[in-house]
Formats: sequence, structure tokens, C-alpha cells
Amino acid sequence: MTNSNLLGSWVRRFLLEYLVKDRNLSVNTQSSYRDMLLLLLTYANADLGKPVDRLEVNDLSPKLVRQFLIHIEQNRRCSAVTRNQRLGGLHALARFIGENSPDHLEWCTQIRLIPFKKVIHPTITYLNRAEMNAILA
Repeated sequence: MTNSNLLGSWVRRFLLEYLVKDRNLSVNTQSSYRDMLLLLLTYANADLGKPVDRLEVNDLSPKLVRQFLIHIEQNRRCSAVTRNQRLGGLHALARFIGENSPDHLEWCTQIRLIPFKKVIHPTITYLNRAEMNAILA
């Protein structure tokens, strides 16, 4: 009998069943989610001092997730857009676990309440003739 609190079985199901079979997401998206989980699990291991295979769902507390997001922005020098992409993957994992395990609904809600960071996207307001020709060429 498997322990439904252990994170490893949820991560395996998320990557193999949910992303591939249920959602049929692109290979790039699957790789991005996998890489995010690798970074998160490595960070949780270092922060909690707990082996990755012994991590439980509740070990990924909202506080730890926020610290992880700060870590990837400051220490790994990722942009806010990358931070939001990683958080989107975490939200998807939380939603998957919450939908499949009522015991983890509280945890799911807390993780999904972590907000995305606002990002200003530059807009092109005016192009001169040379710039327009370069785009069209």
C-alpha cells in the first residue's frame, strides 16, 4: 500500500498521466514542468534536510513555495516571467493533487492562492518606415 502523502507518487502521476494522457500538453511544456519540479524538489531537499523520496505533499508549504520563488528570482537570476511560469506549473500540480485527493484540498487552496507577479509587457507603439520594412522583409 502506498502512502498518499508522499509527494513522489503524485509527481509521477502528474508528469506521466496528467500532462501526457489527460491534457496532451506539448513536449516543451512537459519538459518545463519537469524542470520546475526538479528545481523545487532540490530546493525543498536543501531547505528541509529531508530526502527527496521522503518528501510529503504538506512539506511543500506555501511558505516554502514562496521562498523557492524568491530563490529562483534572486539566486538563479530568473525573470518575473520565468517565476510566473514556474508558479503556473505549481498551480497545475496543486490542482491535480486537490482533484484526486480530498485530504489535500486545504493544501491545494493555499498553494493556488499564491499570486502571480505583475509583469509589464513592452508594447510597440510606433514603427518608422525602415522598421516596418525590416519586419515585412
